[in-house]
Amino acid sequence: MCRVRVERVPKLNGQGLKLDPNQLRTLVDALQEWKQYNGTDSWYYIPTFDDWVIIINYLKKKVPKYRTDRFDCENFADWFRVMVGDYFGINTMATVIGNWDGNRHGWSFFPDSKGNWWQMESQTGEIINYPDNEYKPDAITIG
Repeated sequence: MCRVRVERVPKLNGQGLKLDPNQLRTLVDALQEWKQYNGTDSWYYIPTFDDWVIIINYLKKKVPKYRTDRFDCENFADWFRVMVGDYFGINTMATVIGNWDGNRHGWSFFPDSKGNWWQMESQTGEIINYPDNEYKPDAITIG
């Protein structure tokens, strides 16, 4: 007998925004943080903040283990960006690189449907206000 485990992905409320690349670029440029911007898609979907909380809480239970010099901060941020796309079909979780506490660091960054931006420490799923004096982003990859 073969048993198949069916994973239940949480349902989102679906009240987000759909933006074209120029609209998203305007939203990103308004932050005036980025030395480098990489966007890749033709359309972007931005969930509500409440849906982001559902997404993050679901995925943070699946985060891989930290392995020095093999799976580090920017890998966690990239993992979240890819998994949000894979599980939820959402392409607006971003990977950012910048400075944190005087060191180079990678973490996650995302907009909500009201135009607010949020940061997330990708190793823990902790959502952090933006702007925050400790996190200084300068490069973003979204999509």
